[in-house]
Amino acid sequence: MGLDQVVMMVKTSAGPKPAAGDEDGKLQFASASVEAPAFVRGVHDGVDERLATQATLADVKTAIELLSTSITPYNSIGAAAGTAKNSPGALRSFMARNRSTSTRLYLWLFDNTTQSGTALWQPVIVDYGTQVSIGTDVFGSHGIAASVGISWGFSTSETSYSEHGTPAECSFSAAVK
Repeated sequence: MGLDQVVMMVKTSAGPKPAAGDEDGKLQFASASVEAPAFVRGVHDGVDERLATQATLADVKTAIELLSTSITPYNSIGAAAGTAKNSPGALRSFMARNRSTSTRLYLWLFDNTTQSGTALWQPVIVDYGTQVSIGTDVFGSHGIAASVGISWGFSTSETSYSEHGTPAECSFSAAVK
């Protein structure tokens, strides 16, 4: 089903005015709600229902686009380095795991298709026997932009990258766009 079909379904099912009990200007979906701007809620009372419907549909379409952006999952178990995205995009979230029982590792993220060049973010400490997860609560809803690609690697150094020599201790998962 395309985005325009979803918007048409919302248009035909929601109508120009909120349903009884929905006077707060929110459209409820199974997993999200979209709130119309205050000017839209004020307009629907009869000044210009067509404008209210169009503005509300534009808000719904924007929300649907934000919720349904094409996120690609990336998973790597037992590798100390890799490339999550071979083209420009954004890192939305990641999970890094260190299975070592004694070695502190640092996760390096690069704006590149290899483990070199510009760091995408500061090295992240992944202490032995732990995992670290960072997502849109830190990166924001659009993630961290990468102009070349997104690569990653575990290192035992926080100050310079050198690939960790025991890949079986490492796991990395990410959501990239």
